[in-house]
Amino acid sequence: MAGSPRGAGPAGWRPSPILHPRIIADAPEGAFSTNVFWDRAIEAGRAYGQVHQGLWFDVGTPRAIPQTELILADG
Repeated sequence: MAGSPRGAGPAGWRPSPILHPRIIADAPEGAFSTNVFWDRAIEAGRAYGQVHQGLWFDVGTPRAIPQTELILADG
């Protein structure tokens, strides 16, 4: 992904979902795939995506956070 410190490919799935309560109503018991929610949203014509043109940082691990903070502090 452009702007990624890791130099990832041109596109990727980086979800920041906002789901209406009706999409997550009646969620299955126990562990399940969130694809249930996406399938419901798609069937309802309510699934949308947005192309992000800015910077993206991986802060999914404690070790990655200081690296990102240094990059952001440099402006």
